[in-house]
Amino acid sequence: MFDFLFLHVAECPTCLTKAVVLFLLAMLLGLILGWILWGRFLARMKKAEQERDDYHARLTNVEKDYASLKYTHDELNREAGTFRSQIGKLEADKAVLEAQMMRLKEQHSGEEEAKPTARGGIMAGKGADKDGDDLKIIEGIGPKIDKLLKAAGINTFDDLAKASADKVREILDAAGSSFNLADPDSWAKQAKLAAAGKWDELTAYQDKLKGGRD
Repeated sequence: MFDFLFLHVAECPTCLTKAVVLFLLAMLLGLILGWILWGRFLARMKKAEQERDDYHARLTNVEKDYASLKYTHDELNREAGTFRSQIGKLEADKAVLEAQMMRLKEQHSGEEEAKPTARGGIMAGKGADKDGDDLKIIEGIGPKIDKLLKAAGINTFDDLAKASADKVREILDAAGSSFNLADPDSWAKQAKLAAAGKWDELTAYQDKLKGGRD
């Protein structure tokens, strides 16, 4: 075989050189092409890695946002449950208060019509009742509360003027829930005017009250 090669080289001395040059050119072209392809591969790989890192960062942020939103959702659900419970209690309390209001309106509908006031012509408050002053002149006091206060030792306007609202409230609370709506905050001031015989001032003051409330 080698003899055959040498034979051809002997016949064409430049052929070997040409073959070597062609081989080197082919190898050089192969290296250049490989370098270009490898560079493109590395660039694409780097770009793919960058995209992978970006997607990973986005995924991490999405997971954090999801965890935060889930926590907020759970908190809102707990608060909603608390609010629903509170609403249920408030609705129950409202129903009870409405029932009490209806009973009180029925109980006091006749009392308010017959209740004497300073502007109703009773100007001599003292001595109007044999057991003491007619406390029904005070806005917010009906016959039942009049009797209740006198049973507790508050018989006159002067007694009522000196009694604190807290003390009167204790008397009302002890008598039961039917007196819970009564507000004694203005009674002492009204009683003081009545005790002093200042009926015009009492009438003017009562005109400003709403159901005995200042």
